[in-house]
Amino acid sequence: MTTSEERVKAAQAAFAYMRICAASRPYQLADANRDLAAALWDAAPDLFAAVDERDALRARIAERERAHCTCEKCLLERFPYPLVMSVCPECGDKRCPRAADHRNECNRKAGDLSP
Repeated sequence: MTTSEERVKAAQAAFAYMRICAASRPYQLADANRDLAAALWDAAPDLFAAVDERDALRARIAERERAHCTCEKCLLERFPYPLVMSVCPECGDKRCPRAADHRNECNRKAGDLSP
């Protein structure tokens, strides 16, 4: 029985071989495609498990960041009626686009020290 790392490496090698065949030996492309399909079929559960694990980790990180975020969007998600005013964490301006959503850029100019 092969390990998940070996199956993933076999799929990567089959894909590299298919690219070589497509570029230099088109008459062997059908064999390369068959080998790639078999390698991907064997590695699919491990690849999907890695993707699911990565997505779960990203979701946990995003949830942790949202728990401490004070932008208006995140406050409204956590509290139906927030009792605090949301301000930009960089410039402190309540009219800054970043105060409304943490994904927006701060509108303070570079080098401008005043809010």
